[in-house]
Amino acid sequence: MPRPKHPAQEHEQRRHNEERERLQRERARPVNPSPDAPPGDKLPQKPKVKGG
Repeated sequence: MPRPKHPAQEHEQRRHNEERERLQRERARPVNPSPDAPPGDKLPQKPKVKGG
């Protein structure tokens, strides 16, 4: 039986994938930060719904 992946490792992988997806989405369409948003903050995005 193969050893289960280390939870931390799996979490890191998933976070990395989400980060890459987010970057691709942001590159696909320009995001204009709102003028009153603190630096480095993006426009409020719709919350991600899993399996939707």
